[in-house]
Amino acid sequence: MVITGGMRIRNARTGGSGTLGLVVRNTGGRLLGLTNHHVLYGFKQDPVQGQAGDPVEVEAEEEGGGFVPIGKVGATHASLDATLIELDTADPNLVFKPYQVREHEMIKLDATALQKGMSLYKYGAGSAKWTKGILRGYNKSKVDIKGNGILSVGGDSGAVWVAGPAPYRVCALHYWGSNDGRQALAKNIHKVIQAFSLLPSAQVEHTRE
Repeated sequence: MVITGGMRIRNARTGGSGTLGLVVRNTGGRLLGLTNHHVLYGFKQDPVQGQAGDPVEVEAEEEGGGFVPIGKVGATHASLDATLIELDTADPNLVFKPYQVREHEMIKLDATALQKGMSLYKYGAGSAKWTKGILRGYNKSKVDIKGNGILSVGGDSGAVWVAGPAPYRVCALHYWGSNDGRQALAKNIHKVIQAFSLLPSAQVEHTRE
């Protein structure tokens, strides 16, 4: 089973679900999944809270449905609403595609090209398609995106915002959408890189460890 960014994931113990934003590598070369803190740990008001070590599953879109284990909840950064998944790279049935969202390969994690008014795209598991937004504003921590149509629905949390055309660059980690779906907020990807010591550049080869 091939695992890329944009797939639906859940905490198998609590049921909390959202989107696998991306498979990344840290500076030690380890493959990890990236999503939101609230996707796997939940919100403070939730009756059941997630915790490190909880099993994480991905929806088996082409395997007859259901969910398949891919790893466990790892390091988190609550203020960034970002969490890593320790992927089970020893499972011969799982093929992880680092720095790839659905069919598109990402060349790097990079927010330096952000410009007000530019187009950004994301693939959230809830939307189940690529949605387009316009960058309304940004700073070192937050990215504000608006849309003429619906750009965010429930289940999209954890997706990444991408700048195109190719070569594609990941600019931000989506964490919030307005009730009408026409506004989204995301964390600047540079903050996420720093918090988890991630490699910003994609690997040329797509190998399973």
